[in-house]
Amino acid sequence: MQYKDLNLKKLRDENGLDFAHFTYLPGLCSCCYGPLDLPARYWRKGIKPQSMENVQYLLFKNADNGSGHVRKNDDIGEVEYIEWNFPLEKMDKICEELQRQVGRDYVVLIPQNINKCIHIVKADREDIIEKECAEGKRRAKFVPLAPDDFANEVKAIIEKNGDDFERSRLNLDTLVHDVLKQLGYTAGVEMIEKVPQY
Repeated sequence: MQYKDLNLKKLRDENGLDFAHFTYLPGLCSCCYGPLDLPARYWRKGIKPQSMENVQYLLFKNADNGSGHVRKNDDIGEVEYIEWNFPLEKMDKICEELQRQVGRDYVVLIPQNINKCIHIVKADREDIIEKECAEGKRRAKFVPLAPDDFANEVKAIIEKNGDDFERSRLNLDTLVHDVLKQLGYTAGVEMIEKVPQY
């Protein structure tokens, strides 16, 4: 899975966050920089505030002082650390949405308090998952996209693209592939995606 497969805009807007993004910019480190140093396009309604007071955000700690910044076509790593600032009441819902987006190939681990990061770990790294759970984290529930939500997303894609049927079809295929991946059919979907289109 690649970073571009994440829909952090959807996660941001549906959970009332002000900001969400998967990496820092080149030359930035997580100890000295933060969301205010990133472009307005990652902020709700494209509006960047003057300060971080009362700002709710989620930011993957892909920065130069860690594993380095990443690009949208890069693969999501074995372990991802996500810094956050939002009310704890939102935590389960946000982590469940992250879990839905990354599918069954990864496990989203929920921190027990505000001093710990959210983790995304490759599902086959049970050693890391067990260690983190022993230290107080817990697994996010996997809740696949509900049928009504799927129908609403199909409708939104069709309405957004209007008479551009080719664009609609491409976006609908992507949605169907995403849902299949959420349900555990990643290997088959990846084979389909390698078949050339006419």
